Amino acid sequence: MSFLAFFKAPRELVFNTYTDPTTVPDWWGPKRYTTIVKKMDMKKGGIWRFVHRDVEGNEYAFKWRSS
Repeated sequence: MSFLAFFKAPRELVFNTYTDPTTVPDWWGPKRYTTIVKKMDMKKGGIWRFVHRDVEGNEYAFKWRSS
């Protein structure tokens, strides 16, 4: 996955916010879902698994591998 964005914030803060599984639910995905980080392995080849949960309790899981 490639990601390019510009933030008016210190580089370290942006990196930590993007790579810390405890902060990801604060900003990831549509606001109508709760984001649950099931797995977040940041090393090359590591797997990420997130789940979105709606207000009715339905869950939508997705995963990908870091490159």
